[in-house]
Amino acid sequence: MQTLISSKRLANGLVVEFHDASNRYYGDFHRVCIEVRCRIPLAEIPREVLQAAGADPEGGLAVLGEVATFSRTLEKMGVAGPDLEKTRDELVEAFSKNTFPYLETARFLSGMVARKLAGSRKSPSPFAPRS
Repeated sequence: MQTLISSKRLANGLVVEFHDASNRYYGDFHRVCIEVRCRIPLAEIPREVLQAAGADPEGGLAVLGEVATFSRTLEKMGVAGPDLEKTRDELVEAFSKNTFPYLETARFLSGMVARKLAGSRKSPSPFAPRS
């Protein structure tokens, strides 16, 4: 079961959530696992960012859906019981320090839109079952 351990709002309005999915795997040794999620409401992205990504600001987003999700998994194995809280805090702090500056840029938003557009334009796999 995952529990929300932290939520941080970025300068551009995005909210990044940290969910703890850690577990004990042997004796007093644990796998610290933190799922990082950021939901990006596509309707709130500025028009110029959409145009830079090649999306039609008027009707192109209907193809993409309402939300794009950015997610990452932070993980560390072999953590002793007394060090769990410290390790969680270190993983969250390192991610925040290194990744938040990128997540706050318009380049990140346009890249997410461009990736979703590329995914929606892919032709079906020849191995996919036909209806």
